[in-house]
Amino acid sequence: MAKATHYYQRWIRCFIDPISPEELAGLSMEEEIDSRFVSNANEQWQAEHGPFSEDKFADLGTSTGL
Repeated sequence: MAKATHYYQRWIRCFIDPISPEELAGLSMEEEIDSRFVSNANEQWQAEHGPFSEDKFADLGTSTGL
């Protein structure tokens, strides 16, 4: 198992994201795209379904989009 974990850690470090955060946010505003916004604030998980407005991304700061 340790060998497999090492392989994936090495792969993740080499990963180059093919889409920018701005492009991802733009796609999530499209009606044709099945998008979700998942957050965890104060140990409370929440999932919202898109499409989203531009206001959704205005105050996010640094976060991870999936």
